[in-house]
Amino acid sequence: MSGLTQRLEDSKARPPWQQTNSAILLMGDTGSGKTSLLATYFAWVWERFQKVSLYFAFDAGGFGDLMQALIGLGIVRIYRVRTRDVDGR
Repeated sequence: MSGLTQRLEDSKARPPWQQTNSAILLMGDTGSGKTSLLATYFAWVWERFQKVSLYFAFDAGGFGDLMQALIGLGIVRIYRVRTRDVDGR
């Protein structure tokens, strides 16, 4: 287990939901590391500011180990956006 993951698991304080005025849009090819980059960023935000991050997922892909750990600890909250096909169904 990495030091970052261990520090996150050792963290017991979970602040209540707080809105911030910041947003990030990250786009890229499949397998280019978008989710891994965001997981690292979300971990940094938690360590630095003790803020929960909200992640809007627009695809049906999965999450890596670090992102799963952050979700399990309540550091990241997932919202899967429902999309429609081109025919509007």
